[in-house]
Amino acid sequence: GEPSTEPQEPPEGNPVIVNTLDELQAAIEAANDGDTIMIGYKISLSTSVQVGKSDKTITIKAADDFSDTALFYLHTANNQKIEFQNLILDGDSTSGKKIYAVQSDLFGTPDSQGKLNFANVTFQNFNSTRSIVTVDNADALFINCHFKYNYGRRSGGIGIPEASFAEIANCTFSNNQSEG
Repeated sequence: GEPSTEPQEPPEGNPVIVNTLDELQAAIEAANDGDTIMIGYKISLSTSVQVGKSDKTITIKAADDFSDTALFYLHTANNQKIEFQNLILDGDSTSGKKIYAVQSDLFGTPDSQGKLNFANVTFQNFNSTRSIVTVDNADALFINCHFKYNYGRRSGGIGIPEASFAEIANCTFSNNQSEG
């Protein structure tokens, strides 16, 4: 079913749970540096957008009842520019969930693919049936990103199919595992 559009107020001291991009953006705006936000339902991004703030780092995790395959699904087929900055995306692999952090659109063509920018993003503790980040029909830039303690059946980091391009600068990959 579709997620609730009503923000869920957390019990005192617990992270807020969001289900939509608008709720996520409002939660990031209201958060303090170091806070955690939980995602209750996959966040789909289909327009140019920036997720994260330059003046604080926020951790984003799946909520306990999260049941999708990715925290973020990016529709990049129409030249959108989607940016993530100053985030810790945590798959919390101790929960037993098999999810990946980011899946980009599978339906773009080389002349319409979007741009994905990741700056100062940590991808940690994911246990995925694919890659932790899949860049499909998109051009991606990863700057000062960290991939740690991830397991992906295809890769423990970034999956870059043939029709895509990624520039990776000043990034670290540590304690990741893959079967592929």
